[in-house]
This record gives sequence, structure tokens and C-alpha cells, in this order.
Amino acid sequence: MDGTGDLFTAFVRVAPPQYEPIVIRLSARASYDELKAEVAPKLPVGRPFVILGESFSGPLALRLAASSSDVRAVIFSNSFVCSPGKPMLRFLPWRVLFSVG
Repeated sequence: MDGTGDLFTAFVRVAPPQYEPIVIRLSARASYDELKAEVAPKLPVGRPFVILGESFSGPLALRLAASSSDVRAVIFSNSFVCSPGKPMLRFLPWRVLFSVG
């Protein structure tokens, strides 16, 4: 799961003609609030749609769904709504740990 949408290329290619899949690539290293502000204007307006939250975009999908009356469903693909990590792990300096290299 890399957040690029590349894993859905085949799905988009073979989707039935009545559906219009839109893959929105997320910016790296942004907060959920920043991502919501970036993604919300790219969503359909005035017509029903479904949001698929992949990997770490599950919480973002839920936030977007809560802010649109046009959303009919939210699908979580290899994702979560609340972080599955142990509560104490959130205090580790993850950005520092994963930026080494």
C-alpha cells in the first residue's frame, strides 16, 4: 500500500461504463486535515458517489464522507478508522525513525 493509487489501475481500466472511478493521489507527509482540504474539491458534487479509503487513507475517507451528503458508501481497503497501533506507540518519534536513510 503506497498511496499512489497504482494498485487500482486494473480496476479503473475494467470498471463498467456507468461508473467513473477517480483515483486521487495523496500528497506525502500531510496531516489528515491538510489532505481533506486538498481532496474535497476534487470530489463529485450534486451526484451520488462512493469513497474507497486505501491503507492509511481510511480516516481521511471517513472525514470526507462525513462532510458530503452525496456519499452513499465508504469502502475500507486494507485500512482502518482508528489507528490499530498500541496507544503508547503514538508517542514514538515516527517521522524521525522513518526519515533516516
